[in-house]
Amino acid sequence: MQFTTLLATLTLAATAFAAPAPAADSSVEARAGAPSWEFHSFRDVSCHTSTTTILGGPQTPGSQCIDLTQRISGNIYSATSPQGCKVYAYVNGNTNCNGAPGNGALLSNTCSAYFFPITSIRVDC
Repeated sequence: MQFTTLLATLTLAATAFAAPAPAADSSVEARAGAPSWEFHSFRDVSCHTSTTTILGGPQTPGSQCIDLTQRISGNIYSATSPQGCKVYAYVNGNTNCNGAPGNGALLSNTCSAYFFPITSIRVDC
């Protein structure tokens, strides 16, 4: 009986060492008004238009352009991607490409000239 208990204890200990706890995903951050926010790089300026309300870039699950039209509350806006996914954008003044606070023609913190400095988005499909 003691041998069985010892064997079970050793097996449990080995399993604990072999399966470390998953690291926190730094790309997701909780924000008021939405369960989670995914941080993305907005590099595709081909979607940028003169109205400067089009956000371009690789958003999961693959939308290329998002038109921010509806303000929900505070800094949270919503939109629908061309694929029919609901997109929530967190708008933050943050900084421009030089690290200075955004002002005037605001820049996103990814160095793309969009009217709204988007810091994160959440996609629901």
